[in-house]
Amino acid sequence: MIHVDLGCGNKKPPGAIGIDSSRSSDADIITDLSAGIPLPDNHANYVSSNHFLEHIAIWPPLLWETWRVLKPGGVMTLRVPYAQSQAAIDPAHRSIITEYWLRHCWEMHAHFTGMEFEFEYDEELLGWARQQLPEAPNHVLRRLFWNVCRHMRFTAVALKPKLSRPDAEQAKVEVIARGLT
Repeated sequence: MIHVDLGCGNKKPPGAIGIDSSRSSDADIITDLSAGIPLPDNHANYVSSNHFLEHIAIWPPLLWETWRVLKPGGVMTLRVPYAQSQAAIDPAHRSIITEYWLRHCWEMHAHFTGMEFEFEYDEELLGWARQQLPEAPNHVLRRLFWNVCRHMRFTAVALKPKLSRPDAEQAKVEVIARGLT
């Protein structure tokens, strides 16, 4: 199983190929990822990124690069600050990744399947928001109240010509079972 971690910094997952632009990182490959991922086509089973994508000014091309290096059925997991959180407006961040874009971009649906979102909430602020709007579901509260949701995790399976959608779902189940997400 080949695991690639984009923008690994000093927290490269064990066994992963770390890629980062900083020479002081734990990366195995030092490069500017906005220029592409320096790996061959269909190379990785799993590509992860933890609080990295928001540092890229124009990040959609990096998603297509991720698709390129993933094997058919390979899984991509991205964790980013939620758009309506203080972390999202950090001056070091060059873009904001929204769930709306990931959910509705036709190019994502053409290249990936089995898309899932997980949201990490600040339980204290979520409780406060629930007191204000007791009947509102979490997806409404995270959009209405600042900082209720802190992080968003997006997981998808690379859909390539020789892979059927049921096979893609099975690939994602296998990666999740191995505890890599």
